[in-house]
Amino acid sequence: MAANRRRRAKPIAKRLVSEHVEEERLLLVRVDGWKDPAYLHPKAHSPRKVGARALVTPFDSLVWERDRIARLFGIRYTIEMYTPKPKRT
Repeated sequence: MAANRRRRAKPIAKRLVSEHVEEERLLLVRVDGWKDPAYLHPKAHSPRKVGARALVTPFDSLVWERDRIARLFGIRYTIEMYTPKPKRT
């Protein structure tokens, strides 16, 4: 019984995303330069102009997923304070 409690629950996100695509609540789209799939809400639209700016701290949840930052912004982000001085760029 204790072993059953210790088992990790199976991730359901992929299954739920697939269901949303099947039900057309999400659209599967291709983004140039990305190897991973991307999804779009069916009612989403591109704005004519974007005038937004933001300051993101190194500990912001946006930068926790380094692959996402590389995919979205084309940069390899590292917190250099944890890198030995000779290896910093």
